[in-house]
Order: sequence, then C-alpha cells, then structure tokens
Amino acid sequence: MARIDLHLTWEMLERRTWTFGHRDNGPYSRFVRLLPDGRISGFAVENVNERRWGLEGGKLSIIDAWDRKTTVFDEVHLDDEGRLTLLGGFRFHPVGTPHMLKEIPSPAELAPAAGAPELLVKRKGEPRRNLVVLRANEESLHHQWPRELKDDDRTWDLCVSFYGKDENFDAPDFAEYRALQNKQHKFSALYDLLHEGSPLLDYDYVMLPDDDLMMNWRDINEMFALCRDYKLQLAQPALDPSGFANHAITLRQWGTLLRFTSFVELMIPIFSREALRMCVPTFKGSTGGFGLDNIWPKLLGHPRTGLAVLDKTPVVHTRPQGATYDIGKALREGDELQRIYDAHARHLEYGSVLAQPLHATNGW
Repeated sequence: MARIDLHLTWEMLERRTWTFGHRDNGPYSRFVRLLPDGRISGFAVENVNERRWGLEGGKLSIIDAWDRKTTVFDEVHLDDEGRLTLLGGFRFHPVGTPHMLKEIPSPAELAPAAGAPELLVKRKGEPRRNLVVLRANEESLHHQWPRELKDDDRTWDLCVSFYGKDENFDAPDFAEYRALQNKQHKFSALYDLLHEGSPLLDYDYVMLPDDDLMMNWRDINEMFALCRDYKLQLAQPALDPSGFANHAITLRQWGTLLRFTSFVELMIPIFSREALRMCVPTFKGSTGGFGLDNIWPKLLGHPRTGLAVLDKTPVVHTRPQGATYDIGKALREGDELQRIYDAHARHLEYGSVLAQPLHATNGW
C-alpha cells in the first residue's frame, strides 16, 4: 500500500464502502458509507463523535454533534487493487493512534440489466408517481383488495412478479407491469427485477408487500401521501391486531397518524426512490428475507424522522410467520446477512404525529 497525494471529491467517495476505527486496534464499525446529505451510514445516532462528514480542500473530515471536526484525514493510501485507506488523528487523543477509514469490497450492487427477467408492460397513460411491486400467485389477496376509489384516482402503478403456474401468468388483472419469476423467492426475485436501468426504479416511492396482506386502494393512496408529506425514506403501514404480527412495534396504535421508528418490517416496506437504490443490493441471494429489515435502517444512517410506522392506514396480515417456509433456515440466513453488514436489531420509537391536536384554542 502506497501513500499518494490525492485531492478527494464526492465522486470518488460516493460508491465506496469502509470500515472505521483505530489503525492499530481494529475497527469498531465494520460497514460504513458516506451519505449524500452528510450523514454517516454505519453509526447509531447516539454516537456523538461521528455524526456527519465533510469535504474541505480535498480532505475528508468527521464531524461531531456540535459541528466540530473530530478527525481530519490528511493521509491517503492506495493498495494494489485500487482501494483507498484514509488516516487522520482524532483531535481529543492527540498522542493516540490515528483513525482509519479502510475501503472494503461492497457485499453487492444493483444487478446488471443483462439477464434480467422480461418485464411486460400494459398501461393506458403516463406512469403514476408511485409503484407497488407485488410477489403474487393465483391465490394472492390483491385480487380482493377493496377498490374504494376510481382507477383514475389511483396514484400508484402495480407490478406483479408472478410465482404461480406458467399457464396462469397471463390472467387479466389491473397491473401495469408483469414478470414471470416462479423459480425464486421474494427478495432474490425483486433483486433481479429492480436491476440497473429498470423503469421500476424511477418512481417516487415503491412498496414491496407480501401477497397475504389485506388492504384497500384508498389506503394505499394515503400511505404514499404520508410518505411524501413527511419526507420518509422508509415506512410501512401498521398491522391491525385482528391479524398476525411478528413485532410489537408494528402493531397499530390508536390516536397517532404515524410513529417515527428505528425499524420497518420486510413484510410491506415502502421505500423512497433514493432509499430503494441503496437497499436493493441487500436483496441479492436472499431466500426468507430475514435480517434485511435490520440492515436497511443502518444503510440509511439511522435517521430519527426518516423511518415510520403508519398507524392511519393499517393492514391485516392473514398468515402467521413461517407458514410457507423453513423458519429455522431463514433465521440462520438472516444471522449471516446481518454479520456481513454488521447490523443488529433496534426497535425504538423516536416520537409520533398525533391524529388530533392535544389542545385547541381560539385565536383573536
């Protein structure tokens, strides 16, 4: 590894993955990315010393919760494989070993367009703002979703990734897109479908529901509206207690419009356009999907108001966990995936938006 004179730019840093820690004592965060808005993916929001990053004069700096530069990386090294290592002293321990950002190979990227499944398109007009991508077969509940608004008022297109029998693939429905993917599990199929250059990545928000959820068209409209109005990166509708739930944090709470959380379950995530591009690579090779919902918040930098459970628009989960797959195998896969991304479960609530104000007074 050779030391080089390099003026760093955002273009050089945006797609790289790092470990972060002390040079001689090993990393204390094994999966770090620098986010476009200045936040750091890989640290909990409680970490006050490494809250943000900045670039000044071609040097990368780490900034704490009080906007002080805690580390300025003034050494750049390049190894034989073209990966960077940055070294810089931590200002509060001037005689200690320097901090080190060491580039590592990314676990996965977006799939290439070559070899992607054929996407059949059937639409009447221009694409809508939002998209629902549903893994479905002949028994999927989307055929029963109550249509409580006219089709022209729908703010979302539908893409059906079909895993039923080949002969039933062309059955008529209201989907704008359709792809036959009946040899794959949900997230590995979605990884192939949401490839580099896919038109499905061009929507403002994208929902990825399971096919055993009961909801209605009007509520789906409102889910997307809430995501837009509150500028959410990742969200999910709350689960109605009349159905099955895996995590208490996802159960509907009365009196709130939404709750800002540290966790959104993989059963029905709603991604912003930017968040989807960041998180889709984690889908690669996944069968049960376990562990993914602990990784996504970390990739997004654990935002305090970026993730939410939408209590206003609950859905009913009609099947218990593990009804259609080997839950033991899925849990083992999830443990390994979380190890790769150095992610852990965090079920926290940061606050909520009330459905009605606490007090109302007349002005004068």
